[in-house]
Amino acid sequence: MSPGSPKTFYPTAEFAVGLAEDGLPHKPYILLSGDDDGRMYVLFPNSDARDDWVYQKHILIDTEKTTIGKMAHGDFDGDGFEDVVVAGYSIGQLYLFTYKP
Repeated sequence: MSPGSPKTFYPTAEFAVGLAEDGLPHKPYILLSGDDDGRMYVLFPNSDARDDWVYQKHILIDTEKTTIGKMAHGDFDGDGFEDVVVAGYSIGQLYLFTYKP
């Protein structure tokens, strides 16, 4: 995983305002650009336990051929689920993902 730009987010509006079992906010998910490795990663917490800061790594996209550019996220269509747009910088392509089931 090459260093790139990280951004924190929550997969749903409900999760973003909800509280963990200890009454504190949920830990955020992290979007991470792999930059020249051609991948966009999502890191998500193992748990909301305050003494467990281990995150799982998921490859959101593996272009296998292009530099990943900047990403943007938000609930673009107002359905309560986070959407993610990733730029395939060197080929001029956009990739769109949603957390809607």
